[in-house]
Parts: sequence; C-alpha cells; structure tokens
Amino acid sequence: MSNLILILGDQLNKQISSLNNFSREKDFILMCEVAEEANYVKHHKKKIAFIFSAMRHFAHELKKNKFSINYIKLNDRNNTGTLKGEVKRFLKKKKVDKIILTFPGEFRIYKNVLSWQKCFEVPVEIREDYRFFCTIENFRNWAKNRKKFRMEDFYQKMRREENILILNQKPLGGKWNFDSENRNFPNDQTKIPKLKFIEKDKITEEVIEMVLEYFPNNFGDIEPFYYAVTREDALQLLENFFEERIINFGK
Repeated sequence: MSNLILILGDQLNKQISSLNNFSREKDFILMCEVAEEANYVKHHKKKIAFIFSAMRHFAHELKKNKFSINYIKLNDRNNTGTLKGEVKRFLKKKKVDKIILTFPGEFRIYKNVLSWQKCFEVPVEIREDYRFFCTIENFRNWAKNRKKFRMEDFYQKMRREENILILNQKPLGGKWNFDSENRNFPNDQTKIPKLKFIEKDKITEEVIEMVLEYFPNNFGDIEPFYYAVTREDALQLLENFFEERIINFGK
C-alpha cells in the first residue's frame, strides 16, 4: 500500500503529522510551488522568495534523509499552476492508495482538498496539525454559542488548560497581561542591536532571480534578503534574539 504525502509551504517540519509512519520504500512526497498560491493576493516579493526558498531547502533536507520526494518548481515547464492540478498530474504517473496531508492552515485550501476524493477516486486523509496547543475541535467547542470572540478570553482559557504561568489557578504576577506597561518608546540613548544577517546561498539566489522574473509588479523590494530559510539558520537567529534582544522586548 503506497501513499502520496502532500506537504504545503507552511508545513516544513520533519515531525509534521502527514509524515507519521512514512514508508521510504512505498510512499511519495509531493511539494509544489504553484501560481495559484503565490497569486491569490499580491504578496510582497520578499514573502514569496522566503517561502519558496524555505520549501526548496526543506525538500533538499528530505532528499538527504532518503525520502522519496517529487518537487515542482514554479518555472517547471509542465507546472499546472494549482495544487489540485499537480496532484492530478502526479496520479497519472503513479498509482497510490491514499492521499495524506496535514490540515491546511487556510480554509480555502481545505475546501479545495475536500473535493479531491471524489475527483480523483482516491481516499484523502486530512490529519490533525499537532504544532498547535489548541486543536480545531477544542476551539470549535470553546466558540460554540459565544456571542463575542475576544482574544483575551481565549488566551486565558489556554493559559489555564496548559498551566502556563499559573499559580493556584491564578495568573502568575496577579494579572493576565501587562500590556499597559509594555508600551514604552525608545529614546536617544536606546541601543538597538545590529541585525544579524543570514548569507544567501545558491538556492536562495535562484529563487530570488525567479521571483523577480515572475512577479515584477508585486510590491516591495526583494533586497536586502537576510532571512533564515532553514531550521539551522532559524535557531541561530533565535539564539541571537535571546542574547541581544529579549531583555528589552517586553518594553
């Protein structure tokens, strides 16, 4: 029994639920850069380059770890331009018993995926996204019968459930938030740490060139580009944040 695992651009994590029980001998991974996702609104050039570069780096990491991966670049000649089109094109080449993906972060993609089982005549399994504290079902139960949806109410619910900064069922420090005390302005003596730059590699350079060609009229400048597009680089920037920035972050 073989499965097609679709990994979306905001699911670049080797512990993502869609990869649970992945078989290197039988299963396939599909990742796609598609115009539909890049164009449904006009994104900043940097954002498009960031996501595509991160996707390509993640795919490269999976290949190094012997995962069977099919990666479709935006400028591939036969790219259909849609997720559904690319899944359909894959299924013409390979027969699979099931399509598996982690719950999409966008509802419009989720609605699209719901039509696939009937369209492709292949079972589609949508798995819970375990990267979040709160499941969709948990949130649905909380939201049921509510007349107002306030972030503060949801925030307090999650603090209690996860026992985060809670002492004797009350918020640590005596208050649920200290927002009013976190609105100071920098003055002339404030030292703002220098930005840590991540050097671009060949993959990122190629993506930037492609984005400039395909999205010339999107807003924003693509350079300078210094974002972390790998987990390793992201951990570097996180460490830098803790060392140099967190001390004044709350203020």
